[in-house]
Amino acid sequence: MSETKIHSAHGAMTATVTAGSNKVTVKIVKTKFNRLVAPFEDEFDQVAFAVSNGTAEPDDVRSPTEVSWVLEQLGTQEEMTLIVVLRGPSYRELDSLQIDVPAEAEFVPPPPRRDVPPGAGTFFPAKVDLVRSNIPDTPDMALWVLIKAGTEAISYQKYSGFMNWAFCDDDSRVNDDDKKLYMGGANAVRALRGANQLPGTHVTRDELSTEIKELSVRRALPFPDAEPYRVLKAATELFLMAQCGVLPDDSEMATLVDGLARGMDDAQRLVLDGTSTPGLWPAEYLVSVGKDDEGKSQTALPYLALIRQKLGDVGLTSATADQLLAEKCYGIITQKLARPTFLELIWSYWHEEGMLSQTINAVSMRFQNRRTRPGDPLANLEVDPLRPLNNVLWGWVQDEQHRLTVSRRAHEYDHEYGLKLVGRAVPALETADSRSTFLAAFHTLLQRCAYFFKEYDDKTVVPDAFPVLNALREVHLVLSEGAHNQFGDLPWVARQEMLMTQWIMARPEFREFLPTRIMVAYPEPWMDRVDAMKKLQGWTDTSVRHFRDLGVTGEKVLLSIRFGNWSDITNQNQAANWAIFWREEIQWYINSYEAVTGVDLTSQITEAQQMGVAQARFLQPGVHLSRRLAAQKHTRAITKVSAET
Repeated sequence: MSETKIHSAHGAMTATVTAGSNKVTVKIVKTKFNRLVAPFEDEFDQVAFAVSNGTAEPDDVRSPTEVSWVLEQLGTQEEMTLIVVLRGPSYRELDSLQIDVPAEAEFVPPPPRRDVPPGAGTFFPAKVDLVRSNIPDTPDMALWVLIKAGTEAISYQKYSGFMNWAFCDDDSRVNDDDKKLYMGGANAVRALRGANQLPGTHVTRDELSTEIKELSVRRALPFPDAEPYRVLKAATELFLMAQCGVLPDDSEMATLVDGLARGMDDAQRLVLDGTSTPGLWPAEYLVSVGKDDEGKSQTALPYLALIRQKLGDVGLTSATADQLLAEKCYGIITQKLARPTFLELIWSYWHEEGMLSQTINAVSMRFQNRRTRPGDPLANLEVDPLRPLNNVLWGWVQDEQHRLTVSRRAHEYDHEYGLKLVGRAVPALETADSRSTFLAAFHTLLQRCAYFFKEYDDKTVVPDAFPVLNALREVHLVLSEGAHNQFGDLPWVARQEMLMTQWIMARPEFREFLPTRIMVAYPEPWMDRVDAMKKLQGWTDTSVRHFRDLGVTGEKVLLSIRFGNWSDITNQNQAANWAIFWREEIQWYINSYEAVTGVDLTSQITEAQQMGVAQARFLQPGVHLSRRLAAQKHTRAITKVSAET
């Protein structure tokens, strides 16, 4: 009995053919093998063996069972040529071996790559790394996924895509999922007027145009020549009805959350411990709140379920079209309890501080040929570039009596957050109820989150989330105290009006009317118009980009606090998961707040700094903005005097 040895091209494998026993054995030459695969240490799982009879492309082989199956597929021949290939990432051939195999030979494959212990001998250097302590999953993570998706669904980019599709037949920024949501909004409008539901899986552009026209008729204005503005107003309302995030039905929530979680752009938001999947969270999180007047069982968020317990003597009533038009019975409308909308007024507050409303007001005054003050810079600009928008601006000016005033919004900002607008356009506020502790509670929470992130990034430390939990409970309490009066209605109307303002300012006519900077990359087209107006008027030189970021991130963070059941939570893991999930928004908010006000919310307060730093941290943002504007004007005055002398 004799043996024949065959070496591979690069010496990483040897084959032994034993005559008389029809046996072929392939072995690995360690030193040569290590040298070939060492560059692919980080892609370890992509190193594999393949086998072929020389006539077909080799198939990937990763186990002896698969090798045997491949040999069976090759068939029985008197003789065959067997090719064994060692492959690296992207099917790159590292080494190959050709063997003349006798008929009915037994093939002994090389051992799988995983059988070679890492770091053994001269194979690979062993890696030593610290691992963060495990934080168990909590069921409220499902709510945060929905809030993130719901707020992003009503962003300006989504709104702009909707308007371009509805008016310009441009659906390049509208996907099928959005069209399904538009279908829901259109059917909601049809339900209000008792019309039949639209067929199909998503609404078509013609159906959408019909619904916009029908809604614009219901929103008729008492003056002529305002059709373009009326359609714009109706389309914006329809967009919010279709896209505004709403807690879905219990039967749909698991599937929706699972799909959203798997499609998230940042997997680090969901730090799963491997014991649960996103689709299982909602069933564990929602709480039964009884049956409505139609006998249907209803569920709600734990926080709203506690509110329902306080009103146990009041029944649940379904919101039919007739009940929406006129209150006929006393009860809690099921849709408002079980399907809350994810909309926060702080979005409007920061956009107003960024001078969005003041910009459109200045344009409206110039459109009416009125000066806002002596030396108004807009008086030197010709309004002819705005001619294509005449009907829209005419409708905007005429409809002023039906829009929210600065005073109305300012009073509600104070009621919900204790935030006060400061400026010449804001009258002295005489509010009946103010959330004076909100700013201190919220900024304390942000500071504790920043400290938690430092501990979380240090793998030698187990982060303590109890300070974050205590701060969350305090902010939740303050927010719930302000969830009264106009809480459900004014944020919706304010969002609708500011979205319309953004769309009007983003029109190309304003690019010609205002001296904008083309080369500055703003994420949304209305922003450079606002910054150009601020420069003309001598307002704050802080970019509106930072104010917009504060509104977008602040809305997500506060919604997760408002609708979380933080008053009844004692498990620090929920606070830890909350901080990790919203880390990007929290750090983004902290950075933008410093850019706007000059106050670093992450700084540690020592005893010597207690008065100064704490006072600046808890001072109204409007006061900081006024001081920065005064300092800005003072610097300009000094520069002007120096130039003249």
